[in-house]
Amino acid sequence: MPTNFESPIPDLAQTKRLGTSLSVKWIALAVALCACGAYAYFLMFSRFGFWDDEGYLMATVRAMLQGHLLYDQIYTLYGPFYYFFEGALYVLTGLPVTHDFVRFVGLFFWLASAGLAAWSVLRLTRSFLLAGLTLFAVSKVLVFFSGEPGHPEELCIVCVCLLLALATMVNSRLSGWNAIFSGFLLAALSLTKINIGLYAIWAVLLTYLSTHPASQIKRLLFFLVGLGSIGCTAIIMLPLLGSGWVNNYLLLIVFSILASLTAVSRNRPETIIGARAWYLLTVAFVTTGLAVVVPFLVHGTTMSALLYISVLQHKNFAREWFVSAPFTPKSTLWAVLSLALAALWSYRRLAPSQSKTFEAGLQALKGAIAVFGTIYLLTMYPEHTYGVRLLKLVTPFNWLVVVIPSSQGKDSRFFARVFLCFLGVFVALYPFPVASAQLLFALVPLIVVIAVFWHDAFVALAAVVAGLNRRNTRRALSATAMLLLAGVYAKALHGAQANYAALVPLRLPGAANIHVTPREADTYRWVTDELDRHCASFFSMPGMFSFHFWTGKDTPTMMMMNDWPGFLNASQQQVVVRDLAHNHTSCVISNPGITNIFLRGQDMSESPVARYIYSHFREIAERNGYHLLVRKD
Repeated sequence: MPTNFESPIPDLAQTKRLGTSLSVKWIALAVALCACGAYAYFLMFSRFGFWDDEGYLMATVRAMLQGHLLYDQIYTLYGPFYYFFEGALYVLTGLPVTHDFVRFVGLFFWLASAGLAAWSVLRLTRSFLLAGLTLFAVSKVLVFFSGEPGHPEELCIVCVCLLLALATMVNSRLSGWNAIFSGFLLAALSLTKINIGLYAIWAVLLTYLSTHPASQIKRLLFFLVGLGSIGCTAIIMLPLLGSGWVNNYLLLIVFSILASLTAVSRNRPETIIGARAWYLLTVAFVTTGLAVVVPFLVHGTTMSALLYISVLQHKNFAREWFVSAPFTPKSTLWAVLSLALAALWSYRRLAPSQSKTFEAGLQALKGAIAVFGTIYLLTMYPEHTYGVRLLKLVTPFNWLVVVIPSSQGKDSRFFARVFLCFLGVFVALYPFPVASAQLLFALVPLIVVIAVFWHDAFVALAAVVAGLNRRNTRRALSATAMLLLAGVYAKALHGAQANYAALVPLRLPGAANIHVTPREADTYRWVTDELDRHCASFFSMPGMFSFHFWTGKDTPTMMMMNDWPGFLNASQQQVVVRDLAHNHTSCVISNPGITNIFLRGQDMSESPVARYIYSHFREIAERNGYHLLVRKD
């Protein structure tokens, strides 16, 4: 007869201790989320981007709410789901479009994205420590939200994180609701930004095709979709192929896709996905698309305009607006090494001792990447480097997430690992052709990958070093790591709060919570006051639409774009000229410095709008680069 100490059933005291320990961990994670919320708030309201994506997007949303036709009358770069969501948000809340409200919505997306990424890590690793690390790291890289509040990327990154969270909920069989929600999210992404939607679709298709039952047709489709994704990648980058950085970027992605296909083809998840799941995924995708598009068509938007803005106009985008990144031949060699290791691991014919050594080497490689990645994330200044080194390091080795330590046995979340493998690679495509803040967007899935690498490397190490499995040792290591992480949180929060306190309130209508430098506050208030004093209506060069909200004056044209010199063609600019003349626009606010930043080789002397401004307006005042022009007549 076994004693209580020998019984596999824990006694009441032990159960209470386990419950208390779990509660403390959840409380600690909740405190970390609150700290990230305060950190994000101080960053979100501590700057105003002079390029004014914020004002431009606010102006398009307000014009839509006023009844103007999206796409036929309102020019924009983004798909209908973004405007469907924004319209529903403002109709349901009854609030006006203001800078403060836009930033609070962005703050919610910021925390939701970080929270979902942390939740996914918790599901994949069962580690609250790694979840807390992920929460902080994602909160840190999403700092680019503060430079362009209200941007559709906020909505997109939440959808990407939701897709990953859904994948972690899949075990032996994919549920119908999971397929339906995935279809909805894929449609939402595709109808917001077509490129990120396409990348997410590839990841979902390849993950679904890699599962059981594994028929010959399914295997063939798996490789055809994989090769198709490589072909589409080449087509997407085609406009800039020939540039060194683009060639190396393309090769890095291609070899990363091939490595992932190779690894997953030999290590398929045992999740069963039948015809019903495929059917529900497709129906949800199509139904969501119709539910979003039809209301705009009924209101008067034409299908031709919707297709042109959402899809067709982007075919020349790379030539008109791009930012290069340091993708070099070294990046390509790193990706080639990754593919070679993936092939060797997948098709290895090694003796048991050699196989064990090889697997240990792969787990050690995971640990090395995790250490470097974590140090890089904690020490980098996101908007100085945009994390490009991390993207070049981790993306080729994403396939390692499907290499589970032999000591761990089967992983019930293997479906999520496969999806994470493909998602990280395809989202790494997102920074093309504008490799700036978009690089930070691409880091979010890679941060989850790094957390999984930490988990796997520790599991593999614990199987070799017996002392790591002792409860006291694990507790000591966890406590030390938590204290270090708490210090990182405290330092980041203190720095963000100190920066916010050192700035001054903008004190313009609808922007009460925004703090900027004294020079910026003085300049923006001066421009607003001058426009109020001299102008019944005004236009800006380039588009600086926030002044329309601060002055309460509507835009004189619906052909709106902050970088109108670069994006609007000659016929579209003629529409702007016609509107300026018809509405007898009285003023122009111009900033040549910002205009020059936007230009990509365009000759302003050939711009119909610029010629109209130069011939019909004269300067009467200037401050800090902002020139106020009034009509000559």
